[in-house]
Amino acid sequence: PLFRSLDACKRVLAKVNDIVKTANTRKILFEIQKRLDTSGLEKAATQFEELKDFNLTDESNELYFHGQLGWKLNKNRTLTVSLLVFHEMLVLLERNEDKDRYVLRVRLDRSPVISFRNLIIREAAFDSKCFFAVSSTTTTPMMYEFVTQSSDERKLWENKIGEAMEMGKSGEELFGAIFGIGSGFRSRVG
Repeated sequence: PLFRSLDACKRVLAKVNDIVKTANTRKILFEIQKRLDTSGLEKAATQFEELKDFNLTDESNELYFHGQLGWKLNKNRTLTVSLLVFHEMLVLLERNEDKDRYVLRVRLDRSPVISFRNLIIREAAFDSKCFFAVSSTTTTPMMYEFVTQSSDERKLWENKIGEAMEMGKSGEELFGAIFGIGSGFRSRVG
């Protein structure tokens, strides 16, 4: 009886911790959404029109991990971005400190929202602090180069993105099994 009570207490505590974690991540998303600026998308190509009404607080968006890292735009320019890792996508947000805003902006014809469908994550061979995300969901594959502070931080990001991709894959397969639909999910993590 004592061990069953102890086990029940552990389950209740674990459930409470999950609820608190979910509430905290929802709070973070609501704060970001409140400060989200999509005005930079007005000049973007029509292929990014759907992002103008992008809503981070949508119930289907479950935040898995977030933080800051560098997005290398070219040889001489690296932009510090907030990267939000959801179960089905990555979201790149620029931080405008002056206006206390998060900016959702297309850069170099690359979407700030990267679907996990057909996404490949690879470590850069030339720098242990860099990794690539290659998305081939559009007619033209898009490559993103990310820079971290250390090789350990790079490994953390790769692992978190890989875990989120697997969770999204599991959810999609479960959805397909329930409704008799093939998942079509073809993501890989290297």
